[in-house]
Amino acid sequence: MVLPISSGVLIEFIAEVVRVVRSTDTMLNGDDCANEIAVKYAAINEDDREMIIRYTFKRQRELLRAFESNSA
Repeated sequence: MVLPISSGVLIEFIAEVVRVVRSTDTMLNGDDCANEIAVKYAAINEDDREMIIRYTFKRQRELLRAFESNSA
């Protein structure tokens, strides 16, 4: 996985795909259609895990701010 942060961090891990949902949400990556994939991590470095968590929370805050400014 490559996190879309300034340095394009590459994270290697072993995971099991538990759900795939077809999405037409263009906010995900600008494509007309994308897949949302949920995974269960089987083996991951603890530092990489923390990086994913930090990125996820940061992205959620960005999306929430965008939603709040659009609904005001």
